[in-house]
Amino acid sequence: YTTDGTVHSAALDVRFYTNNQFPNRYHNGAFAAFHGSWNRNNGTGYKIIFIPFNSSSNEPMGYYEDFVYGFLTNPPGL
Repeated sequence: YTTDGTVHSAALDVRFYTNNQFPNRYHNGAFAAFHGSWNRNNGTGYKIIFIPFNSSSNEPMGYYEDFVYGFLTNPPGL
């Protein structure tokens, strides 16, 4: 399984969620942290996505959701 992700960014780490701090909809899924672009006028990437998995088959559902995003808004030097 691959996800399109974001152009000019790459997943740095993927972790399967096995705890209970988040609501049930996040159980049986994975979080992926993306770094973003470094050479664009408008930065892209810099986010964490959630990839839901089917609890019966343990296969990805075929889509992802932005989980954490928007914390980088065109810093100096980009």
